[in-house]
Amino acid sequence: MQAIQVIPSALLHNTRHGSPVRIEGLGRFGPTIGRDATIRHTIAPDLRSVRALSDKDGYRGQILNRKAIGLDVASYKALL
Repeated sequence: MQAIQVIPSALLHNTRHGSPVRIEGLGRFGPTIGRDATIRHTIAPDLRSVRALSDKDGYRGQILNRKAIGLDVASYKALL
C-alpha cells in the first residue's frame, strides 16, 4: 500500500524536472510546455490496456444511450 501512496509524489518530482515517467501496465506520464509557456501533463495509457478495452468483449459496463451509437449528428439531435 505504501508504494502506491508514493506514486503521486514520484510523478510530480520527475515531471517537474522534465522527465517522463512510465509505469508498466498503467502508462506514460510526462510534461509538455506550450508556446505560451503553459505547462501541461500528458498521460498515454499502456497499449495493452487500450487494446484489451478496444476488443469487442473488452468493455463490460452498461452502455447508456446505446441507440445513439452510429447515428449522424442530425439523427442524434433528433433523439434529444
